Amino acid sequence: MLTVLIADDEYFIRQRLIKIIDWERLELEFIGEAENGNEVIEKIDSNQVDILMLDIKMPIKSGIEVAEHIMTNNIKTKIIILTGYNDFDYAQKAVKFKVEDYLLKPINKDTLNEALLSCKNTILKSLEKQKKIYDYNNYQKHIYLYNTILDFNNIHSLYKEYPDFKNYHSLLFIGVFYPNDHDNYIASFISYLAKCFNELNKETIFAQSYKESESISIIQLITKSKTAIKVNYIKEMVIDYITKDNYVFIAIGDFISIKENWTKNYKLVWNLLYQRYFIDDNIILSKKLSSPNKNKYKTITIRKNLLLCLNSKNYSDLKKLINDIFINIRKNASKDYLILSLTEIFVTLQIHFPDQINSKSINSFVQELISENYSLQYLQDTVNTYSNQCMDYVNHEKPSNTSLVNRVIKYIQKNYTDPFLSVAEISDFFELTPTYLGSIFKKIAGQSILQYITELRMEQAKKLLNTNKYNVTEISQMVGYSDVFYFSKKFKKIHGCSPKHYSS
Repeated sequence: MLTVLIADDEYFIRQRLIKIIDWERLELEFIGEAENGNEVIEKIDSNQVDILMLDIKMPIKSGIEVAEHIMTNNIKTKIIILTGYNDFDYAQKAVKFKVEDYLLKPINKDTLNEALLSCKNTILKSLEKQKKIYDYNNYQKHIYLYNTILDFNNIHSLYKEYPDFKNYHSLLFIGVFYPNDHDNYIASFISYLAKCFNELNKETIFAQSYKESESISIIQLITKSKTAIKVNYIKEMVIDYITKDNYVFIAIGDFISIKENWTKNYKLVWNLLYQRYFIDDNIILSKKLSSPNKNKYKTITIRKNLLLCLNSKNYSDLKKLINDIFINIRKNASKDYLILSLTEIFVTLQIHFPDQINSKSINSFVQELISENYSLQYLQDTVNTYSNQCMDYVNHEKPSNTSLVNRVIKYIQKNYTDPFLSVAEISDFFELTPTYLGSIFKKIAGQSILQYITELRMEQAKKLLNTNKYNVTEISQMVGYSDVFYFSKKFKKIHGCSPKHYSS
């Protein structure tokens, strides 16, 4: 709510003004009164005052002197002048100091409330404009820094574009996997880290995040300290913050000089996050990154054995084969082996059952699958679901639970604009576990719930872009993305170009 201060040297006038203002309807908050110019200045300098109702004739300092103080010090308070003197000279001075309105006493109730409403609307429009400018500038900086991470820009071009970064010396990336209410979790985590660094070095750090999937963000911390903070201290910070559960994983990279290559350290954190499949800890450090297996991965037999099981129409043999594949994945404890195995499985299924596996790119499908999950058991369940679906097709069995999936689809179509829509939220609504509902949906729809939500949002985004009525930020919010940077990246991945270029 916007705040209002009433300043008049006559007590009864102040009380009448307080009484006749329609505070509730206008959604304004009364924060005090003043009886002389000095008192007004003291209150404005120490409080957030959005609207000042100011008598032009007051003791010590006049209303005009107060207005001059406000303008000279670039204070954002809007002024409505109140006076009993219909004096053109006063009016001219009021205009000079950018007074919002000029009302003659005795003040009419309706006129006063109309003036306050007009003043409020002016402030809100100004705030909205400032926010759009602020958001745009932040978005541009976000893109520039991300391009620096990708090595499209170098540190010297960054200094030229944003000279303030010359004052920073050290950099750290922290990866976060968290599937529930991800955006709010990341915002809260960044605030916590900023507070910890401030307490440690008495300095403000530059911190922001890059959302890479629905469940993964990489946080970038840039500090002015020339001495790198020990990673063990960062680990202690994280331990104090996170709860020990199966849903949050934090990967902590290495502190480097801001002048070093960012790409290498960004990829390091990415690879660290994949270790969540192979270790029993929520916090992953660089020393826990498994060494590449020099032996050639033996995935070539997967295709042959998988086809034998499918064509034999034997569910138990199929389940045993998939279990054996995941035993080998656990033994290798390698992201590369995990990706190779899953790719081999889904390429085989797509080649022989194209109607059941309708993903355009198996590589993208596998990457998204391992980005959005955290346990090998869940991945194994997913592979079982798709494989059984293909075997059902071989056996000419009609899929069950079609009615449930249709209800889920209708629910998603109704609520896709909600940024908090998630598999967990949908599962709660239908009173089912996420794993069970996810497996049923994949079996019937041929894709995951998350894939369906993403495709629906992107199709709606295309329609909105074609109208040429909205900017990218507005469309991002209209289709359920609170992070316009992530929306743009997702749109480009699916449609091959950015939203801006699509609409141009």
